[in-house]
Amino acid sequence: MMLSEDSLLCVRCNKKFNDPRMLPCGESLCSSCLLDLKEMYDCPFCKEIHTIPKNGFPLNKSLLKAVKSSYESQNVKLKFSDFKYHLSMIDDLFALMKKVIDTPDLTITDYCSAIVGDIDLIFEIKYKEISLIREGLINKVKDYEAQCLKNLVKNKLEIEENRNKIFNLIEEMRKTGEIMLTVNEDDYLAEFFNCEIIESKVRIEREKFIMKITDDKYLKHFFENDYLRTNLTLGEIIISDYSLLKSENFKQKTFLVDDVVKANFKILKLDSDTFLLSYSTSDSYYNQSLSLDLFFNGEKVKESVFENYHGYSYKIRNNKDNIFLKVETKLFKYDMSLNLILSKSIQESITDISVSDTRLIALNSPDYFTLYDLSDLKFLFKIQIQNSDAFFNVPNAVKQVHFNERYCFFQHLDSLSIIMSNNGKFLKTIHFPENYDIIHISDYCVITGVNKEKTKISYFDLEGNVGFEKVLKGFSKNIEVFVEENDDITIFDKDTFIIYNHITNK
Repeated sequence: MMLSEDSLLCVRCNKKFNDPRMLPCGESLCSSCLLDLKEMYDCPFCKEIHTIPKNGFPLNKSLLKAVKSSYESQNVKLKFSDFKYHLSMIDDLFALMKKVIDTPDLTITDYCSAIVGDIDLIFEIKYKEISLIREGLINKVKDYEAQCLKNLVKNKLEIEENRNKIFNLIEEMRKTGEIMLTVNEDDYLAEFFNCEIIESKVRIEREKFIMKITDDKYLKHFFENDYLRTNLTLGEIIISDYSLLKSENFKQKTFLVDDVVKANFKILKLDSDTFLLSYSTSDSYYNQSLSLDLFFNGEKVKESVFENYHGYSYKIRNNKDNIFLKVETKLFKYDMSLNLILSKSIQESITDISVSDTRLIALNSPDYFTLYDLSDLKFLFKIQIQNSDAFFNVPNAVKQVHFNERYCFFQHLDSLSIIMSNNGKFLKTIHFPENYDIIHISDYCVITGVNKEKTKISYFDLEGNVGFEKVLKGFSKNIEVFVEENDDITIFDKDTFIIYNHITNK
């Protein structure tokens, strides 16, 4: 007979029975709820006094089975709920991909029609004055559309091959989702991760498909609000290469930076218009300082200065909510307006830090790293490299840690170990080229990296395979590259303090 959930609760601790023990009157309590008893027990159920046996009250096996059955039932419900969500995600992804792949001509036409619609919306404000400008812009869009439609015919076979590859991957993803419903917990996680690998390939193949149907050209419509106040214009149309990023095709803005000699220069991108520049300055060896300058739209809006800075290496990182700074033997936490929230002294030496939305990982040496709570910077625990019993089972020395929504990515010399964030389970180690720095890992597990020479950006799937590349042209070698979730690219030139914004209109 099935027992109700309430009947599986111990009346003393009000939790599900843990090792239930049967009293002489037939009622039961958790063994832990009976630990403080000596020889006699005044029963709250029958009001009798029970003598406690030498070996304790007997185990209620029937009740124990019922409790285990309840937990198993809950696990099945959770797994089924995950499976339904996964199928829904696959269906949504399939619908999105099917529309693009089955009707690429409509994809191009709808995309261009949306741009025409944006142009028309602004055009209504300045109709009489800018009618000729409107005609010129729309002609560019229509020319682009016509060229793309011609390209569909020219590349028909290659496009069909790419289309079939995407559908095969999605079908493989669907079959993997069906397997997830029937396997145990460990195999479930492995199959879920396998599904993530396939999805990363689908995302990359989709980008390659778009490049193919547009002949590696994409159209951008730039419009700034200032145009309404100062210029009679509807913005501008720019047609650029997908795989060749030229500096002249980027919007440029020069930062108004103080004219001082800067050392140990670093930059963080906080949002589309906000950046944090950090650097050290010195009058002499004994008179050094560390400056944090907050910039909005190219102008400095706030600064914070550490006096008596002794020139030690500092580390600075951010997540979506906070900025974290390690200086000498202290950790500092700021909000995104550069207001100090708290600081904490640290005992361990730290060579680098990485932050997710939930934790801070400090790299201490090639042999171990430490974890801190983000809310109060409290030390949590130390993790030894190559320790299978550790929460994070990391197989090799770590040089950097990266995160996305579900995984931690531990970057080694020429490989990348992937570990689940929520339970520390090791999933896989993939090859990752030594001469690349990881600059972004999307929630769909597409890994974006820039080579050491700063000449190209490469996109890798979750098995470490290069899907496609974008060549950088016209930039110096001393640059910092930022890539967003929607693939918008920002480049900061550390020599000229020029920011380059490249918007894909995705």
